[in-house]
Amino acid sequence: MRTNHLLRFAVIFLASTAAALASAQPLEETRATAEKLFEEASQLMGKRDFETACPKLEEVVRLQPQGIGAKLSLADCYVGEGKLASAYLTLGQAADAATRANQEDRANVARERARSIEPRLSKIMIIVPDELAALPGLTVSRNGVALSLADLKQAAPVNRGSYGIVATAAGRRRFEKTLTVADEGTSLTATISLPLEQPRIAPPPPAQPPAEAVSSPWSAPRIAGVVIGVAGLGLVGVGIGFGMDGVSRMDTAAEAHKMGIENDDEVQQRGALKESAAGEEEATAGWVLVGVGGALTVAGVLLAILAPSAEPDNPHTIRVTPWLGGSGMGATVLGKW
Repeated sequence: MRTNHLLRFAVIFLASTAAALASAQPLEETRATAEKLFEEASQLMGKRDFETACPKLEEVVRLQPQGIGAKLSLADCYVGEGKLASAYLTLGQAADAATRANQEDRANVARERARSIEPRLSKIMIIVPDELAALPGLTVSRNGVALSLADLKQAAPVNRGSYGIVATAAGRRRFEKTLTVADEGTSLTATISLPLEQPRIAPPPPAQPPAEAVSSPWSAPRIAGVVIGVAGLGLVGVGIGFGMDGVSRMDTAAEAHKMGIENDDEVQQRGALKESAAGEEEATAGWVLVGVGGALTVAGVLLAILAPSAEPDNPHTIRVTPWLGGSGMGATVLGKW
């Protein structure tokens, strides 16, 4: 049992030692890389090649964020490169780091260097009027970097160069202005103005060419032909109805007359003869109507076919609705001509 405890303790000890060694190795590599970069940057600064030295010192600060000497050296490099605003901000970071590390002497050195270059700083002040500060969706940026209203309460140190100031807000026209800092100690101001957007008025549609007049096939003579033809068809239908009814009455009367003869009933025979005569008259009238209707139908069709179309400046509108009822047939014509 005791042996098991000893083995467990040995395993835990070895695992902890291995983890410590593994974590220490990257730290040593990072420290070695930072020292190498620092030495290279120092040599370049001695040659006044600040443009090449500053990126190396920036990498050293990234690798050793708690380092104070690297920040002080980077600030000196920025001064040599003419980036006084970057040097000023870096000295502030170095002072804060030194204070946290209880190295107040180095913090005082950083603050003293910052005060020495402060009169040479160039600054940009962005003013947002009170009536615009409360606008919904207000955004202000400098070279694409968004700024809060707190950032705009005082002038910001800047390096030499051009700075694009952009402000936007809902329902307002976009504000754009470029400020250029060419020398040390320059103070520039940009006052934001955001006038209301003008409503966009759609351009009037292009004038359409007048529509070409289109001739209508429904001229007055053609419409008349259609009416006559439909009326003729109606007469044909009515005539057929009368004719068939008359023939039916004649057939019925013939049967009644035959029965009267067989029964020697003179009254039945005389009644059958009268009914037959009436049926014959009805049938004759029906066939006459069929003839007249057929003639009208043919005349209407010929007129509708041969009549010319309406002129373009005198268009016609017509609607023909045929109908069929229990007592006949016909058509309703509605139109304008």
